[in-house]
Amino acid sequence: MIKIPEYVKNIISKLNKAGFEAYIVGGCVRDLLMASCASSTSENKLVKKGASEAKQKKPKDWDVTTNAKPDEILKVFSNGRYENKFGTVIVNEELGIRNKELGIKNQGIEITTYRSEHGYADRRHPDKVVFEEKLEKDLERRDFTINAMAIQMSDVRCQMSDLKNKKKCYALCALRYAVVDLFGGEKDIKKKIIRAVGEPIDRFKEDALRMMRAIRFACQLRFEIEPKTERAIKKMAGGIKFVSNERIRDELIKILKS
Repeated sequence: MIKIPEYVKNIISKLNKAGFEAYIVGGCVRDLLMASCASSTSENKLVKKGASEAKQKKPKDWDVTTNAKPDEILKVFSNGRYENKFGTVIVNEELGIRNKELGIKNQGIEITTYRSEHGYADRRHPDKVVFEEKLEKDLERRDFTINAMAIQMSDVRCQMSDLKNKKKCYALCALRYAVVDLFGGEKDIKKKIIRAVGEPIDRFKEDALRMMRAIRFACQLRFEIEPKTERAIKKMAGGIKFVSNERIRDELIKILKS
């Protein structure tokens, strides 16, 4: 069962009502699917160590991607703010009275416009970002298949009768979820595989730290790095010299903690 917080649903709903597409995207989708997979496995009493740990892992950060441009996002969310020069918008969405009573704080949601990235002179940041109209272009730029999936939410409305006014009306009965998986990420989750999106060498040329991220994900999730991606890591290992000491340190700490 996929569980998405109300404040995330509210953001998707507001963007949809404004006429824009909007998807939940990235690592939170991976964690949701892993938890769902672990839950169904548990019901069959076949839980392995990795699946059991995944069940306990809940998304900490929620990311949304949309075809709305940054200025259009800010028109929908008056409390939004720019996070970086690439047009990422951070929105703090109200969680509702009940959550306030429970002491739950508002959480910042990162909203990005569909984009493609070009050129990585510093081996970290793109030299050029192009806003795109299609979700597919945005997913192509991501590092690993398990991180390159999206979830689409759509309302399921039930027809009802308004006897007083003698007319038909509709009420929101449920939310329907659809996973957008263009690169086999869900299959790789089930097989416990870390696989680069597209050509691994290209992904590691764009950001050499992705090689360490592959190792970190393999350690954290108890996955295996698939052969082509592993060979690319060995071939491109020297590229780590282009990564700052601080970023290498942070990844090493995460690997050791896993």
